[in-house]
Amino acid sequence: MKKNAIFIGALAGGALLAGGYFFFSSSVSKENYTELSVSNMPTEQINPKSVSTQDIKETQSGKYISKERSVQPSTVMSEQEILEEAPIETSPYDRAKATVDNLRLLLAEAESSEKQGEIQSILQSLLENAEQDASALSSIIDNYRLDPNSEMGAHLQSVLAEIKDPEVEAAAIDLVKSGSPENQIAGLDLLAQLNIPSESIYNLTRDILAANDNPEVLMSALNAMPVIPLPAQDAQEAMQQLSTLARSSADSGVRSASIFKIGQWAKDEHDLSPVVGILQKSNDPDDRISAIMAIQESNVVSDQLRYTLAQLMSNKKELWEVRRMAAESLTRFKMSSKEYAAYQTFLKEQGDIAEGN
Repeated sequence: MKKNAIFIGALAGGALLAGGYFFFSSSVSKENYTELSVSNMPTEQINPKSVSTQDIKETQSGKYISKERSVQPSTVMSEQEILEEAPIETSPYDRAKATVDNLRLLLAEAESSEKQGEIQSILQSLLENAEQDASALSSIIDNYRLDPNSEMGAHLQSVLAEIKDPEVEAAAIDLVKSGSPENQIAGLDLLAQLNIPSESIYNLTRDILAANDNPEVLMSALNAMPVIPLPAQDAQEAMQQLSTLARSSADSGVRSASIFKIGQWAKDEHDLSPVVGILQKSNDPDDRISAIMAIQESNVVSDQLRYTLAQLMSNKKELWEVRRMAAESLTRFKMSSKEYAAYQTFLKEQGDIAEGN
């Protein structure tokens, strides 16, 4: 009977010790566990009622582990709870994606004065992240590709346009080559904003102008076409292609964009002659205004062009916008005495109109 009592007592004591050890070990997360020795550890050091929050400490009796905070028996956390409470490390890619998701939610809200400020703040944050980390940039590009033609896509495009990175250029070119007119337009518009003087982009846009008849695609291709140095023969071919579109396209937007591009490309009077011809012969007011604007923005100077501009400025039957821009264009020329007098006369007429006379 006495032996049985001793045996039962030993079992109870062992179970109690095992239970205490199980309770303590389950209260310590895996990441905080380093080493545990209980062979000579005083009882109070493993008391589950209070586990201290210190780093690993060594004592003469062994080593013990603690958490960053005390864990009481009534608030023991499961491993899942510990993982949920711990700070989650996210990659720059995921953080950028989360920021884009916040922008998407914000765009779905009703318009308000605060909304625009918050949108700009998010876009600035995305720009800074993309400039500092390549994976954040990749995340923005991936989200842009999902729907480049949406309001979200337009906002992300504005961010990407600020970053002169080969990955952005490659994403835009992929859209242009996708075959979808909508995606082609988005990709070309992004290339236009990037404004990279690349021969590969020139070749891409030149091929689109030669093979496409979608007016919106053509206008985007014209805007995206970079002005770059070319051999004389290639430059002449480019001018011929642009001149054909400027004169013959059925779409006024394509004609206008072609006229502007000729003005940007023109190096001399011969290059600019298609634009001057449109100004003198076309009856379309929009084409004529586009032509005088292209001349005004060009750097070409010649005696014949100066004479033409002086005639347009002095012609009171001419469109006022054409007269005004012709006069402004004349300021880059060395005018004769007669031309200068006509210029002064125009300025007085302009002043009288401004005063209501």
